[in-house]
Amino acid sequence: MHVSLKYIYKRFKSLGIISNSLLLDLKQSQPHPLDPLTAEEIILTKDTIANSQPGNLYIWITLQEPEKSVLLPYFLSNTDPPQGLIPRRSFSIVVNPTTGLNYEAVVELQSASSATLISWNQLSPEIDTMFAGDELALVGEVALNDPAVQARVAIYGQPFTNVSYVVSDVW
Repeated sequence: MHVSLKYIYKRFKSLGIISNSLLLDLKQSQPHPLDPLTAEEIILTKDTIANSQPGNLYIWITLQEPEKSVLLPYFLSNTDPPQGLIPRRSFSIVVNPTTGLNYEAVVELQSASSATLISWNQLSPEIDTMFAGDELALVGEVALNDPAVQARVAIYGQPFTNVSYVVSDVW
């Protein structure tokens, strides 16, 4: 579970354990290489990909963890790596809704407002990703407008002949 610095600050501040100057130090420090992406990093990833490859649906955006061999010496010595030594990167799966092609993207997150798309690879056409959040409502609408689905639902009679009473659960 990831706990935000804001939560920690409020909790510790209420107990008199933390000061405003310590919070400022925490905010200015970079995240550990294995910390989950922040909301800002996810938005920056999406914007970076959209600027280079517009019009895609985002299936997955997550941290691309650094190689374990890079982190192992710090783990064994019970220290954190120096800030900025290990680049933070995000890994994304995106779909082009026009072509139906799937892509893997890697974005290097240099700062809170700067990122670079460093990898854009098309996946094999045989690979099918899960639905994007944007597509879920459309899938239900298509299913409920299908004549075969309407005929099957009509078997149950009222109120199911009115498909607005039927819920399509796409998972």
